[in-house]
Amino acid sequence: MDNKLKRLGVPRDVRDRFLQGIPMIINIPYNETDHYKIENPSKQGYDLTITLYAIFNAGVNGPPIKEQEKEYKRQLKAYRIEALNWLKKNGINPTDIKIEWIP
Repeated sequence: MDNKLKRLGVPRDVRDRFLQGIPMIINIPYNETDHYKIENPSKQGYDLTITLYAIFNAGVNGPPIKEQEKEYKRQLKAYRIEALNWLKKNGINPTDIKIEWIP
């Protein structure tokens, strides 16, 4: 089976997960926007890794830390919703999979 998957061009990490009987999403397209990135899992035990690109600028001349923290948390929430909506739009129910969230 491994040779057949290899000939089909299935990446080694995906082949390993399949052969171990670990659930996975092979057909999910890689997706990256200015707000998030969805990709194959970076850790075993997860179906997907989603990286959120919220910004926290605690610079000397920027807004006070409390305001930055509030905006950062708002962005994380909004970007998470965007990523989940993208999954749903592409036929993936987020409650059926295990997602590693970064950060």
